[in-house]
Amino acid sequence: MQELASATPPVESVFMASGYAALGDRERTISWLTRSVESRETRAAGVIDEAYDFVRADPRFETLVRRMKMPPSYYEFLRSKGAPASSLP
Repeated sequence: MQELASATPPVESVFMASGYAALGDRERTISWLTRSVESRETRAAGVIDEAYDFVRADPRFETLVRRMKMPPSYYEFLRSKGAPASSLP
């Protein structure tokens, strides 16, 4: 993962987040997802992937999803995956 983080050309942050999610590393997953959203990466919408189920209840994840301003159906899907209804629009 460290080699990917310093690759040239750079690897998209969302791919780094996926890698850390596969390793079960909550902190690094959230950190790379944050970079992905801040960079407005197109693939950031991939947070609906099951790989991120283990971080859905994390308040930082919920903040990222709100910042993305996705359509209502997107939030309905996240709720169906266990995101607290009170934390999503």
